[in-house]
Parts: sequence; structure tokens; C-alpha cells
Amino acid sequence: MEEANGGGSRPVSRESGIKSANDWRAEIQERWAETATSILPLASVVLLARRSLRHGEWAALWESGRMPFSKRKAEMLVSIGQGLGDLNANTCAHLPRGWRVLYLLSKLDREILLREITNGAIHPKLTLNAARELVACLQGRLTRKPVHPGKIERRLGRFREFVHQTLNDGARAECALVRQTLYEL
Repeated sequence: MEEANGGGSRPVSRESGIKSANDWRAEIQERWAETATSILPLASVVLLARRSLRHGEWAALWESGRMPFSKRKAEMLVSIGQGLGDLNANTCAHLPRGWRVLYLLSKLDREILLREITNGAIHPKLTLNAARELVACLQGRLTRKPVHPGKIERRLGRFREFVHQTLNDGARAECALVRQTLYEL
């Protein structure tokens, strides 16, 4: 439980006063053990720890070697806590569970994030690769490599050979299907 600290910004525990790095270590380890259910509570605790520890204590916490994950992962969890930690339960139900996917989504503006949840682009089964592509697209960073000029011609030539070798004179139905499909393209 936290309460005000006479105008200070560090959380105060009712039992022992200001939380130490050891207190934060224990709480982070406890939340880490619970990540099978949700990463957001862990991200919120890591964010609180990051904000409350004095200069040098944050780094020392990770240098101790007693934390269940790396400092880099902790920084990603801080980003998740900042970007997604205050979402309501209904909105959180539409988010994927993976911390890497949540990290990517935490980089989106709140308005865009909520819009894409409503549109169904962000959903619980969103994969990491799909999230990368979605975030890049939404941030205007998605660029496709130009197709080499001869690549399409070569592929079409191989496809033509395949069709001629595969279809014999008696396969008119398949020929019609190929013709229709190519026409639609």
C-alpha cells in the first residue's frame, strides 16, 4: 500500500516507510512469477520502481544479478507500463499477452492504439511479426523493397512452364480455372 510522503515523489509503505531496492526486487520477482496471467501488473510495478528509486539504485538493482530478467527487458517493461499500464480492464482484454508485442504497441499514440483495438487490428492473437508490421505501418515507417525488374518476368516464365508441364490436353477444367485466376490478377 502506498501513501503520500510529505510532498515527496517516492512511494511509502505503511509497514516500513520508503521502499528500498530490496523491497522492489521482491515485488518485481513476485509479479514476474505471475506473468502467465498478465504482463501489465508486472510492467506497472517495474515502472513504479523505476520512478521511485534514487539515482544509481535502478542500475544497482539490475547489476545485483538477483533479478529474474535483464535491465533491457526492465526498460521495455517500463515502456509498457507508461504506454499501457493505465488502460481499463475491458481494453486490456483486447491486447495480446506477449511482452514483446506489448512493448511494440506501447510505442503507439493512445488515440491510434484505441482506434486499432476498436477496428480489430489489435487483438489477443496478434503475433510479434504482425505487430511489427502494424506499428511500422501506423508510424509511417513501412517501406517495401522495390521488386527487381526481371523478377516478375522470370517467375511468370516459370509459372508458364509449370502450367504447360502439369496440365495435359484432357484437363480443360483446370485450364479454365488457370485462365480465370490469371484474368482476375
